[in-house]
Amino acid sequence: MAADATLPTILLGLCASSVMIKPCIAATCSFTNAHPDVAVASLALYDEPTGPATVTSTAVGFGHTAYLTCKSGVTQYVRAFNGSDTVALVFAQTTAASGGFKCQARNLMSLEPLAWNQTGATLDLTSLGEVAEGTYNLGLVNSGYDGDLVWSEQVVGVGGWTEIGTTTGFNGARVLVRSFSGDVSLIVKAEAINGPEVARSSVFSITSADTGMGAHVHLIEASGVSSLVFVRGCGTAGDNCNACEAGEDFWTCLLYTSPSPRDS
Repeated sequence: MAADATLPTILLGLCASSVMIKPCIAATCSFTNAHPDVAVASLALYDEPTGPATVTSTAVGFGHTAYLTCKSGVTQYVRAFNGSDTVALVFAQTTAASGGFKCQARNLMSLEPLAWNQTGATLDLTSLGEVAEGTYNLGLVNSGYDGDLVWSEQVVGVGGWTEIGTTTGFNGARVLVRSFSGDVSLIVKAEAINGPEVARSSVFSITSADTGMGAHVHLIEASGVSSLVFVRGCGTAGDNCNACEAGEDFWTCLLYTSPSPRDS
């Protein structure tokens, strides 16, 4: 890792100029290792294309998820690593122009195969759309089947299956905007179009803590065994990790520094 650059000394005094900026809000991001050929993966975020990482996730095995604090509304550079490798497996970025990461916990990142039955990797930076009050967004993501899927859910204790959507091909996905009408326990299954069941999830619960948040049900596959994993945008039980009320616009000064760039 490169040595830290020498920081300039800030000279207090009158403003050189003033601008309206938004504070950088600490939001929540998730990182799921959905690549069957990557036994252990980690993710790092950077303020600049090069230089040291500002935050690094814990390493997670295939089918598992790590949570990390990320900066909302600003450009961030993202690298995913295979095990202890120092060269990134894949690189991506989210820009301030596109809104960057969101203050709502809907920043769901996944390391996935680039194509079916290939070792190449891609990093899916999924923001599931703004989540309205009293709702949650549920993504259906196929990273484990080479074909179209029909997705259905069952309410535990009620029985019967209700179709909730379809996805097209490998790496197909769709987002459902769902209204919260009370705590419920669900099972989701994915079936091939006019074919057999591919996988079904374990029971997972939706509670009032999930409103204002994103989540996804992710189909993954390794060595011919498929499974559905449920991933919340917030890793804290009983919380939705919504940071949107944490900051407001404020005025700040752009101060001269020493050494000044004009001194060079």
